[in-house]
Amino acid sequence: MSPQKIDEYWRQRVHVIMESDPKLSAPAVGVKLGQEAAQLGRADNPSDRWIRIEQINWRNRPDAERRPYREFLWPESMVTADLPWEASAVALELLREHHKMKLRRPVLALVQWFWRATLAAPGLPFEKRYRAATLLHASEIAQTDISWRRVEAHIASGEMPESWFGEELGQNLGVSITWDRASDILRAVNPMLTPEGASSIVDLLRWRHEGGPAPKGLEEAQDDSQR
Repeated sequence: MSPQKIDEYWRQRVHVIMESDPKLSAPAVGVKLGQEAAQLGRADNPSDRWIRIEQINWRNRPDAERRPYREFLWPESMVTADLPWEASAVALELLREHHKMKLRRPVLALVQWFWRATLAAPGLPFEKRYRAATLLHASEIAQTDISWRRVEAHIASGEMPESWFGEELGQNLGVSITWDRASDILRAVNPMLTPEGASSIVDLLRWRHEGGPAPKGLEEAQDDSQR
């Protein structure tokens, strides 16, 4: 039997759950993921056996690697020095917006990136700073600079210049990780992104990097722009 192929979304969820409740058993984690899968309309949640192996691997990682997956709590995250007190207002803004969007508590790594994006461009609307933070968080998970240049342009101009979307981002992404994994990473970081939305981003990056026929839907847009 071939090993179970697990969407990166579930791997990240196991890590977050483990950090919020380290003593939780694999079957108990499996129940949580099964409930999430039902809410999301998915049927690809991992087996208890896969979860158990992932738990063992995760417990053996250094604390510095596990800490960013802990959920943000105020004031606890500041008391433990996981975040500085100066980040409180921005962190609570992100927590408030997650609550409005009916998302889970943000993890420390996402809060840190949102704080950095806010420091860089405090005048940008929440949506633009949040978009920058999620892309940078995805880059961190992938351990590659897939989005640094794109976010730099986004933060500097408040827009997402088309010329930045392809060359730097697409080339770096193609060198470091597979396109399919990139889609998984984007979805894991930003659960608001649908599978179709993540795939369309990856398709556009692939087209920009490799050339060839334009992704479906982009051809029509190009035709319209030339009329």
